[in-house]
Amino acid sequence: MPKAAKVLLSASAAAAALVASVSLPTAVHAADPAYKVLVFSKTAAFRHDSIPTGIQAIRDLGAANNFTVDATEDANAFTSGNLAQYKAVVFLSTTGDVLNATQQTAFQSYVDGGGGYVGVHSAADTEYDWPYYGQLVGAWFNNHPAIQQATVRTEDSTHPATAGLAAAWSRTDEWYNYRTNPRSTTHVLQTLDETSYSGGNMGDHPITWCHPQASGRSFYTGMGHSIQSYSEQGLRNLLLGGIRYAAGMVQADCAPPGNNNGTTIEAESYTSQSGVQQTTQSTAGGGKAVGYIENGDWTGYSSVSTAGATRFTARVSSAGSGGTIQIRSGSQTGTLLGQVAVSSTGSWDTFTTVSATLNGSASGPLFLVFTGGSGYLFNVDSFSLTRSGSSPSPSPSPSPTPSATPPDRPMINNNFPVTREGAYGTNRYTVFRPSNPSAVGRTMPVLVFGNGACAHTNGSEVVQALTFIAARGFVVVDTASVDGSPNGVNSGSPIPSLLTDAIGWAERENARSGSPLYQRLDLSRVATAGHSCGGLEALIAGQDQRVDGVVSLDSGLFADGSFGYSRAELSKLHTPVMFLDGGPSDIAYDNTRANYDLVRVPAVLAEQSQAGHTGFITGAQMTDGMTAVVQFLDMTLNGNATARSYILGSSGLAAKAQWTVRSKNF
Repeated sequence: MPKAAKVLLSASAAAAALVASVSLPTAVHAADPAYKVLVFSKTAAFRHDSIPTGIQAIRDLGAANNFTVDATEDANAFTSGNLAQYKAVVFLSTTGDVLNATQQTAFQSYVDGGGGYVGVHSAADTEYDWPYYGQLVGAWFNNHPAIQQATVRTEDSTHPATAGLAAAWSRTDEWYNYRTNPRSTTHVLQTLDETSYSGGNMGDHPITWCHPQASGRSFYTGMGHSIQSYSEQGLRNLLLGGIRYAAGMVQADCAPPGNNNGTTIEAESYTSQSGVQQTTQSTAGGGKAVGYIENGDWTGYSSVSTAGATRFTARVSSAGSGGTIQIRSGSQTGTLLGQVAVSSTGSWDTFTTVSATLNGSASGPLFLVFTGGSGYLFNVDSFSLTRSGSSPSPSPSPSPTPSATPPDRPMINNNFPVTREGAYGTNRYTVFRPSNPSAVGRTMPVLVFGNGACAHTNGSEVVQALTFIAARGFVVVDTASVDGSPNGVNSGSPIPSLLTDAIGWAERENARSGSPLYQRLDLSRVATAGHSCGGLEALIAGQDQRVDGVVSLDSGLFADGSFGYSRAELSKLHTPVMFLDGGPSDIAYDNTRANYDLVRVPAVLAEQSQAGHTGFITGAQMTDGMTAVVQFLDMTLNGNATARSYILGSSGLAAKAQWTVRSKNF
């Protein structure tokens, strides 16, 4: 369950003892020469309590299989000289940015030079800003439903990690959805049966895979969330086989599909796109297709080369007007290789095959561009490329989050049109979002907001402020009905669960096919915020492990425990927090300052001497106040260096007239 900010390391003797106290048969493989494995478990975001247990389980496997284990959370271990002693490095439930640039270079040289990498569970929630790591791990984490039982299906039973495992393996874990489908760039060993549990949204859903990485090897499994996982013989065998493969002790076929010559590629396995959504269709291969296609939409496939391609074949359906698929190389506006017409098939569930000859004059990654009239044109289930000759297989390319907007662009520089609407399925929330989510170019962080006076029906006071935030590329969920109508929630007293439930609403909406937010949200980047009484709600809701940042506007917990929450609650915060107040005329001035002094997490206190209690929401200081909020969240959620300089530096917010800024623990 990756999320949240840094948590201090504390060894759990009880957790480690669980594995030590369970007598488990451990497979022994004779003839492996003695070797060493490094287990790295540094976390800069959510910390799994299963880490000590996982380390002990790997130590046990090593003791029985002739390898020794060094475990560390010190990134200084990542030097070329130190890494050279290890045959494999295990990233055990790491999270966040754990290596600096020098350490990244050393690790890349180690793997590409013949070393092994093993990623376990939230290793996929790590190093989002390092493209090489995205290529190495295979796919980055997107979100997950509640912990539950599901069926794991083994596709390749010849790999040492999966040999001996059942074809259908029923077990309980925290099941990740990933930002991209790794099938085209890795060799998939196991998949999740999405019909066996709720919350899966990938259709074709790999969960364990491997691939060569230059001269090295990579193995990843999404399993291993809980302490109990490491007492399962099946998971221990999976880890042992993955380590032996990564260490080069045993050979295995982990080659990805290669140049995809004639291979059927699921259309929904795109690595970038604009405008399209996945549809769930029983007549589609894997139960999913690319749909809701309109004129000008496109999909990109970073690991599918167009080199030597002479023919394109696709499986399509249409109950609309039909249209044309353009086959392009390099980008959505790149070299046009050919095009094929798609006519109506009479039903979205009636698929047919179309094909076209290509001129084969380019070698960049494949892009499909869709053109036609108005409305939805057609759906695409799958496609294949036929190639002439024996074109060399391309090296796997990184699979970053779709990014028309550069990932290092400060969010404050955005200014998207905003739609304000009622939340789907409930009148408890109002949603502020970019009108065209695909125009944002990357998945959007989520901010849940509590209103002043704990107004849970009428949120009209915050419309201008929250529109400003949403225009910068956030999805904001406000705790009031869109038209101020009664929604069954009393106003006037804090209800922090409204904010945490709003996060749950966002999770469901991100997984709901047909939603304008379907797979558009980055649920590893969630914050709470609120004004006055709503700020108190945000401080309490900010204790939720899904939250990565908190903003309190003209607010704070009271010394006398008013509203039922004492200042002792501040010790439960685990993320960076920003307090803003409007100077001595702000009725929350003293309270805000006292709260800042008491928190132990990284914190900012920003004061505008003339704003008073409502200036940031409805007054002349609204733009400056909301700019500070956006910059703080961009710094905290995205690690943006420009935003960090604005908040913490001397020439940013602190240099503005009538503002003073203090900070600590950064």
